[in-house]
Amino acid sequence: MFLKLNPIRLFLGIKTSFLRINVSFLKVRRTNLRNFALFILNNFFY
Repeated sequence: MFLKLNPIRLFLGIKTSFLRINVSFLKVRRTNLRNFALFILNNFFY
C-alpha cells in the first residue's frame, strides 16, 4: 500500500510545484521578464 501511494504523492507534488512555477513565471513575464532572467543568471553563476 505504501509503495502504491508513494509514486502518486510524488507525481502530485511535482505537478503542483510545476504549476506554481508556471504561475509565478507568467506573473513575472507580465511585469518584467528581463529582470527575472538577470536574476536567474545571477543566481546560477554566482
